[in-house]
Amino acid sequence: MKWASKAINYLRGKKFISFLLILLLCLLFIPLKKCLILTDLFTGECLDLFLAKDGFSISYTHSVERTQVIEKYRFENDGFVLSDTWFHSHGAGLPSSTDYDFETSSEGFHIYNINQYFEEVIYRSGKKIADHHLLMGEKKYPFTEFTRPGSAVLFRVEKVPYWKLFLGGVH
Repeated sequence: MKWASKAINYLRGKKFISFLLILLLCLLFIPLKKCLILTDLFTGECLDLFLAKDGFSISYTHSVERTQVIEKYRFENDGFVLSDTWFHSHGAGLPSSTDYDFETSSEGFHIYNINQYFEEVIYRSGKKIADHHLLMGEKKYPFTEFTRPGSAVLFRVEKVPYWKLFLGGVH
């Protein structure tokens, strides 16, 4: 009888280890972490992944005024909300008034409380002047790190599985 209980315990141990391995594999492949995904609009190629924390901003140089513009987004649900925009000058192609809250100063024009929800946003990477940058926390990523000038970049939020995080490639 002793040998039978050893065999049963051995099988129970194998079943338990198998269960743990299957559970671990499932957790690795179930999409759980929210990421900002940048995709080439025309080819569908994934350009880069960024772990979605608080939000992000896009900065670029206005083509006419040649001054910096910053658009600030926060993550919400399965998309993001445009909350603020800063124009660092006044002039052609820039707003002089708006339906949203705004203030003007010697540093430019600040529009806030926009609260416009987007499931996705497309930015066209500038060829010469724009010099687009993605700002995530304290880090600044030039669009030229992940795409060529003149391409269209689709920004969207998606949950990704942990295995993508473990393999790297996510900022």
